[in-house]
Amino acid sequence: MPKIKPLTFYIGLVAILIMPLLFKSNMLLTGKTTDGTFVTHRWFSTRDGGTFKYAVFQYTINNIVYCVVGPVNVIYTSSEKVRILYNPDNPRESMVYSITSIYLRNSTLIPAFLLMVWAAYYSTFTVKKRKVDSSNPSSVI
Repeated sequence: MPKIKPLTFYIGLVAILIMPLLFKSNMLLTGKTTDGTFVTHRWFSTRDGGTFKYAVFQYTINNIVYCVVGPVNVIYTSSEKVRILYNPDNPRESMVYSITSIYLRNSTLIPAFLLMVWAAYYSTFTVKKRKVDSSNPSSVI
C-alpha cells in the first residue's frame, strides 16, 4: 500500500487549487481593470430543466460600451459597481475581477473533481499512527 506524506498531499492540494488561476493566467497577468456597472440578471436554462442566474455588467473602453457576464448564481444589487478585468488588445475578452468569478466558473469543474479524488486518495492511503499501551505491548488503543 503506497504511503502519502502530508507534505506531498499539501503540494498536490496547492497545485489543484492553482489550476483555475492558470486557466485565466494570461488575463490575470496582462489584463487591465476598469469599473463595471450591474445592469440585470439573466436566467439560463439547461437541457435537463435546471436554471442558472447570471449577472450582466456594462463597462466602457475608448467610448465603446461592452457587456460581460458575472459568476453563476451570485446576486448583485441595482447599479452595483465591480472591477472588470479585460484584455487591452481585445476589450470584448473580459471577466469580473473577483475570486468568485475565477473559482465559480464551468472551467473549475475539472479541478473540483481532482480535488475530491486527491482528498479521497490521501485519506485512503494515509497511515494512521496507533497508540500502544506500554504495559501490554500486544494491545492497540
